[in-house]
Amino acid sequence: MPYSLEWVVEKRVYLMRFYGDFTLEELKQANQDAIAWIRQGPEGLLFHIILDTLDLQKHPMTLKAVAGDSMTGFRKEPNLGWVLLITESKFISFLASITTQLTSNRFRPVSTFDEAVAFLREQDQTINWAQMIVPDPKPGAQAGAGSG
Repeated sequence: MPYSLEWVVEKRVYLMRFYGDFTLEELKQANQDAIAWIRQGPEGLLFHIILDTLDLQKHPMTLKAVAGDSMTGFRKEPNLGWVLLITESKFISFLASITTQLTSNRFRPVSTFDEAVAFLREQDQTINWAQMIVPDPKPGAQAGAGSG
């Protein structure tokens, strides 16, 4: 699968990277994996997601595809905090914004990983940033759903 998951701050913030060509079925699987990781977080504390789409080539991004069943699980996640999207695509940013509005999630497009971290530092002082794991800037297209 053309995505990976990795902790930034264990059980509080993770980075999900998308690579290459992406299908609707892979999007659904990525969302299921994302929800499973959110549920690992401590109860009562917000869990944040940084999505990196900079290496995404082809995607099934239509409003119907993205806002359909693939995203309904996020509405039921009370501990989901911010979803920060690293993208250069105005189209992906627009679709993600609409989807998060439909699911009542907090959303913000950003340009870089560092910008995402700086924003989260301001928004959530309960995160222990001393435990931050700095991801490799370009680990390559690692297949699979990450480790954790």
